[in-house]
Amino acid sequence: MTVHGRLPAGTATALTVVLDSVAPGVDLEAAWGRARIRDLEDRYAAGESTSALEREIVATSLRHRVLSRFTAFVAIDRAVVNPGGTPRGIVQPVEPPAGWAQAESARTRSGIAPPMPAPMAGGGLPGGGWSNAPTAKPAMPAKHKTMSVSVAAAPPADWSVDEDREEASAEGAADKLSAPAAYAPPPPPPAPSQTPAAAPRSMMRRLLKREEREERKEAAAPAGLDARPYHQRLALLADELAAAASHAQPAAAAQLPTARLRELVEDARSVGLAALAQAIEPLLERLTAALVAADLASVLRDVATALRQVATGQAPPPAPTPPARRSFWK
Repeated sequence: MTVHGRLPAGTATALTVVLDSVAPGVDLEAAWGRARIRDLEDRYAAGESTSALEREIVATSLRHRVLSRFTAFVAIDRAVVNPGGTPRGIVQPVEPPAGWAQAESARTRSGIAPPMPAPMAGGGLPGGGWSNAPTAKPAMPAKHKTMSVSVAAAPPADWSVDEDREEASAEGAADKLSAPAAYAPPPPPPAPSQTPAAAPRSMMRRLLKREEREERKEAAAPAGLDARPYHQRLALLADELAAAASHAQPAAAAQLPTARLRELVEDARSVGLAALAQAIEPLLERLTAALVAADLASVLRDVATALRQVATGQAPPPAPTPPARRSFWK
């Protein structure tokens, strides 16, 4: 079996494996069936929900005995609990309701329902139960009886509606005199100095200046960022590339350091260290192109030396390229 793929640095490779026999105890069929069903269900969830795809998922699940979204397995117990098939009835005892135990025992002994006991004051029973029978309410003593009478008194003969209105207006005037001075409303805001036509133009100028400040901030490295961890990682990668140059298979040994170097470039650019990323990118391109060349060992040594110079600050920084101006509407 030949496996084709790519190494961590992106180099194409092929690996040939001889399958003489499968090791015992390894359930390759179930493992392959689960992986196949995952692929099919991903296609189904992505929108390819067709009847042919559903039938393929079900067929794969049944053939390799693995679960899917359309299949399920039921455990069947073959043991027989009633030999002969004759059902038996079983009386299941339950707890009686509260207060019914004495009545049930009396009914069982006599065969008739016992009379209900006389209700107590307040509707209670001697056994602690409750009766719905109406009970006579005790008479209230005469001295506790009260009567509510509403009497509508007639207005005086010399009273008129006009006098009532005058009295109300006099009370309102007195309240106004005794009340504190009312709070004066604030003065209206001053009129804007800009005209409606000039306001959008000034806003656009402010937005353009803000974009220019953001672009300058992106182009320059942040002042509070400590770049020493990135330089330390770069020095370690230079040592790994130098060690790969003396390896028996330098192309295989340089794959992982090359991939980590690419990650370092992406990290440095994402945090604002554009100068460091621009200094590493030419060396990374040269290293990636030399992974399939015959003189890979010498290239690895040269690139490792150049990376050490960048890490220690001995190499001159590349000329900063002006950032491309983005569109205002973006």
